[in-house]
Amino acid sequence: MPEKLPAILASGFVLIFIADLVGNFLNFTSKWVNAVVTTVIWGALFYALDKFYEYRLPPPLLPSDLLLSLTLVGMGLAFICALIGNLFLFDRRYANAFVTGIIWAISFAIIYMAAWNMGYIA
Repeated sequence: MPEKLPAILASGFVLIFIADLVGNFLNFTSKWVNAVVTTVIWGALFYALDKFYEYRLPPPLLPSDLLLSLTLVGMGLAFICALIGNLFLFDRRYANAFVTGIIWAISFAIIYMAAWNMGYIA
């Protein structure tokens, strides 16, 4: 399963970047609300992307039994990373989205590899 980690990280990074940009343009008044909007958009995009992989480009990116749990973990990370990005670069939308994406990718890779090493992911 670690062989799919680069694809998952690349997909997640692009999605968090897009979700944060959209969140920044939809609601740029509050750091907390912006993080919630980014999280919801990211979760929907990540789930839809995996379903696209499953139906159009088999095999799926994630096993179907892990899709929901990894999406929820990713959403939690998206919220925390969006908050961190907002704290550092709330006044610059594109830089904010890029920093949020980098922080998310690093965090997700660490959690994913830890879960794989503990045997939660086969």
